[in-house]
Amino acid sequence: MDIKTSDIKATKSFYKKLFGWEYHDENWPHKIYTIMQKDGKNLGGLTDLNLTPLPSGTSSHNSIYIAAHSIDDMTKNCEKFNGQVLVEPFDLENLMRMSVIQDSGGAVFSLMETGAFHAMNADRSKEGVPS
Repeated sequence: MDIKTSDIKATKSFYKKLFGWEYHDENWPHKIYTIMQKDGKNLGGLTDLNLTPLPSGTSSHNSIYIAAHSIDDMTKNCEKFNGQVLVEPFDLENLMRMSVIQDSGGAVFSLMETGAFHAMNADRSKEGVPS
């Protein structure tokens, strides 16, 4: 899960107060990436919409990532089933390869081919942890 927002500070405050989430900034090659945590375990991350490859003017939203063995093949296949590619496949260094897809009903999600980065290891049975 990734929360994409244009106001990182307000977003951190909201989820900390509501769910008790903590945050850990990691130095990635191209930016600082904020990892969301509950009880020291990873939930996902926060992305600054002002610094992403998403189209300018994209509204704040929660984004889910679905694992794919081949981002390129899966992204090509989505158009066969009336989906739309919003962001073509790209690499985030050695961390992951991803793309952003819109399904035929308009819902948006990301495909992720895992590299060195593994986003979630939190206990999904705990309150405040996405399941």
